[in-house]
Amino acid sequence: MPPIDQESNILCAELIVLNYLLNEFPETPSQNRTSQYTPSNNQYRLSFSIERDLVETLSFLSKNQDGSDYIPAVCVEQDKAGDHLKVLLAINKCSWNDGDDILRSLKERFEDIFHFLRDTEYGRRGGSQEIKAKIFELIISMCLPRILCRLRLAPSKRKGMRPSIKELLRIAIDGVGCISPQKIQRSNLAVTLSEFKSLSKEVIWLINNWLKHRVQSRLASILGSIRRLNKLPNLPDLLQLIPTGASGVVQDSKFASCLLNIISKVSRYRKAAGVLYKIAKNHPVVQNMKLLLATLPQEAYNRVDNPSYFPNFQEIGPLLGLINGHLYDSSRISQYMKLSKNQKDPSETFSREIQKTLKESKIHSEIQLIAYCEIESTPELFPRAIASSKDACFLCNAFIKTHGKLHTSRTHGKLYRSWRLPNLLQMKDLQKEFNRLLLNQARQIIGARAVGLGHIYPQPQYESTLPPLSVSSTTIKDSTSHVSSQKPEPTATENPITRTRPLPLSTDSSHLSHGIVPGKVSPYIPSTSNSVVFTFGLLEIHIHTETTSNPASAPASLTYSIERITLDGRDRLPDGSLVIDPLGLTKETLFELPMNNSLYISYQDVTLKLTSFPHPSANITPEM
Repeated sequence: MPPIDQESNILCAELIVLNYLLNEFPETPSQNRTSQYTPSNNQYRLSFSIERDLVETLSFLSKNQDGSDYIPAVCVEQDKAGDHLKVLLAINKCSWNDGDDILRSLKERFEDIFHFLRDTEYGRRGGSQEIKAKIFELIISMCLPRILCRLRLAPSKRKGMRPSIKELLRIAIDGVGCISPQKIQRSNLAVTLSEFKSLSKEVIWLINNWLKHRVQSRLASILGSIRRLNKLPNLPDLLQLIPTGASGVVQDSKFASCLLNIISKVSRYRKAAGVLYKIAKNHPVVQNMKLLLATLPQEAYNRVDNPSYFPNFQEIGPLLGLINGHLYDSSRISQYMKLSKNQKDPSETFSREIQKTLKESKIHSEIQLIAYCEIESTPELFPRAIASSKDACFLCNAFIKTHGKLHTSRTHGKLYRSWRLPNLLQMKDLQKEFNRLLLNQARQIIGARAVGLGHIYPQPQYESTLPPLSVSSTTIKDSTSHVSSQKPEPTATENPITRTRPLPLSTDSSHLSHGIVPGKVSPYIPSTSNSVVFTFGLLEIHIHTETTSNPASAPASLTYSIERITLDGRDRLPDGSLVIDPLGLTKETLFELPMNNSLYISYQDVTLKLTSFPHPSANITPEM
């Protein structure tokens, strides 16, 4: 049995708790449907997008019970001969045999579905609806407790009994009836309104029918009608018009999003049946799926046991080193922590949270899958996509990126302090790299807070979201090819010590790239290029000139200056400054420049001041 790396594990726990106390939501919730890790290997029988959709469908079905414990995750691995797929399944675990009964039950249920996919005759005429119906029947049988809880026809473990989908639809029918006809007409929602009322009444009638005699066929009819409800065009627009508040039909302003969340998730069970049918029909390797429980060796779950260790908050400052050119002691760091009213002493809170992390932390299912694949998988056919039944937490998402071989589509951005890595030699180097990432994350937050630039993302409304599936339940492209992610060549830079990242938009030779030397100003730089790129470390700025359609009125050049600003712990930017935080940008955003035509861009420990002197017919749009 390999000895536990006490030092690395303790450091990881300390850094997790430090980041947790600095910001529980370090990342914005996001979805990423592409992958920069897709390998170029024609031995794969599935394209990356099909593998990803298969994994996400199976992971959705794998959470077949209510509750926040034992969150499952799935990835698939093709065998060398290309004859079958291994579906690898794991759940969050505290110890080696934790949740084994749940895993065995899931394996049995999945094997019922896989057995049917293997023995089905896909080519017979008129058989598609019959096959989909049978897959749907097996899915309902597997996920019945979860489906009833989603419909609120059974109590939730955490929230108890809540208003059922039947009651919510009744309220919604009354609510849409209170929308003014002018708003309906102006939004062109008359057809949606009529169909919503009709389908909602149908669902209510079907639920009443099911309550009298609870058979699976009647539940399938309910899910089918909800699926049609979900496909109504502009349904979110209609429900958002329901009057809310003290004078509205419903008081809860989140009523529409709650109802839409239920409808979309419940309708996914019917869609999952169609997706599995289409993928299996067009890709024979999927007809031969085998489920394997990705349980790690018992020693992987061993915990740190060091009676002499006691957390020392005073050591955090030296551990972090220089931030913005200054050392921060524990007293200064504690000013940037988000402590509750009961957590008055930062040192005591830090110590208590680390002790909890070391004693109670779980190895999340995604991390177990990564470790299992590192031990068992063939490097040439390493799994490419990984998905949990919930969006990945911040730490899992960060570790998946650190590992660099798998792709996950979603993160809710929340950091859980009860998180740890398995004790395996195969993970030793990854843990050291991950510790460096956590250290830099803490330094970045403290550095930003010190100059008043900290960004805290709000708590996501739902930690489980549904990404769109590229595999339609009605159409599919029968293709086994996939496009590998070719990274563009780095752009040349005038400063040999500045490393530039690949350009995210293009690598056209018309781009200019400037390396910014620390502490120096780039004086007024004229440019006749349509795009100019500035780089400093990991910060990369693209300046694009947008001209009028009339060439005669286009500016001959663009003039600007750019400099790095050095801020110590006492300095702040001038009042009224326009400060852009790249981590806070989730879409293209327009900013109005202040009167001095200057803006600041801050990322990690880099703060840049950009002053533009544009021709009146040109607009400056910075992009990060």
